[in-house]
Amino acid sequence: MLRLLSKYDTDNDGFIDERELRALLSDMSYEGIASTTLDEKLVRTLLNAIDSDGSGKVSTDELMRAWKGWLGRALLPTRCLLIIDVQNDFIGGSLAVTGAEKVVPIINELRRKLAFDVVAYSMDWHPYNHCSFFETFRDRAHGSRPSEVHPEHPPDQKAIHEAPTMFSMVTLTAPTGAPMSQVLWPRHCVQGTWGSENHEDLEILPTDVCVLKGTDASIDSYSAFFDNMKFKATGLVDELNARRVSHLYLVGIAFDYCVCHSALHSASEGFVVTVVEDATAAVAPDSTARARAMLTEAGVRVCTSKELPALMNADVLHEVLAAATAVTRARDVTLRTMLSDAANGHGGHAPSTSKGC
Repeated sequence: MLRLLSKYDTDNDGFIDERELRALLSDMSYEGIASTTLDEKLVRTLLNAIDSDGSGKVSTDELMRAWKGWLGRALLPTRCLLIIDVQNDFIGGSLAVTGAEKVVPIINELRRKLAFDVVAYSMDWHPYNHCSFFETFRDRAHGSRPSEVHPEHPPDQKAIHEAPTMFSMVTLTAPTGAPMSQVLWPRHCVQGTWGSENHEDLEILPTDVCVLKGTDASIDSYSAFFDNMKFKATGLVDELNARRVSHLYLVGIAFDYCVCHSALHSASEGFVVTVVEDATAAVAPDSTARARAMLTEAGVRVCTSKELPALMNADVLHEVLAAATAVTRARDVTLRTMLSDAANGHGGHAPSTSKGC
């Protein structure tokens, strides 16, 4: 990296500016490393992603930080298939998603035919009295729930709090005391039960990385990376970084909830993220449309299983630019969504039938 900085720092000021970065990228294209067409917007995107202090130039420290993180991962790709919550309760169980059984053979085929360096999978792993369960909210008296109704809940939720129904949206109290929106789902994926087990046909190996989520009774976790308020990490980022994973390919249940949240969080952490949509199952058309819009805005690619092989063969510069775009966009989208949830007391619209993960 230091030699690279020295070679292209033609004015010897110790920084790489936009003109010098363009020269570096042009050489990459000339040498056949990339085929992406260079323009001012692409060069600026990459510069902004590396330039963490906003100076308009890239210092040695900034270049090294990017190289040890998202930039190095994009230039030297390590690809991971990330399987989200392909569990019994979401496939014919207490919280079944329509068509979820169809994703299992597609996921297995992707695993067998494509060259993934790492395979990881997440599992919803809730305690019996989890705050997301309708039964917990209904059956436990005020003061005995793992997360109580927040005093600053929206006025229109008062009747729901007094007489909750399945899939109601309520405002609970986060571990920090902040308001936290929560859909009341039917009890599902309770630790150690049949419903929490992976589907019997899903191909899983002992060498696969497994992460458990939703283990804290006081807060839900759609994402395989963080809980819904991003207070605690699941450890998956550390597991992937330890294996130098750069590219994630997400499949599983459900596209509009756990897959979407996992994709946004992983993109904001600097991974190049692709969602294989026909290897997922979705809960509802309206939430699916919202999820797809958020993924597009965040720079997350959505493709089919047939399109995936070509994407995995994409050139290096294209991947670098995709990572740079995703880093900045996903951070903005994730932060804006969290601030909106806290301000409004609701984080989305509950489906009328079922959740998925």
